[in-house]
Amino acid sequence: MKRKSFEQMLKETAKRRDDFTCQHCGFVGKNQFERNGVLVWVGAYGLVEADHIIPKRLGGETSLRNLQTLCKKCHKKKTKKDLKKIAEARKNGII
Repeated sequence: MKRKSFEQMLKETAKRRDDFTCQHCGFVGKNQFERNGVLVWVGAYGLVEADHIIPKRLGGETSLRNLQTLCKKCHKKKTKKDLKKIAEARKNGII
């Protein structure tokens, strides 16, 4: 069995903390099913992703304070914005 890295464990913890809910649009990335007559909700890890609020390339750390849960669509939008910020920082000699 493959061991999870500390960063992977923090990302999973952030998703659980945020109840598998996108912090931008409110999408709930959980699946429900019935087990022994009881409705059970489980986090669907493929539906939401952990995101660094301040990107690592811009000095953001991997900590619960700097992690948020985003759906794939919002994560993609934010990544585009982050890449523009990174390019601008490089252009200005900041990184």
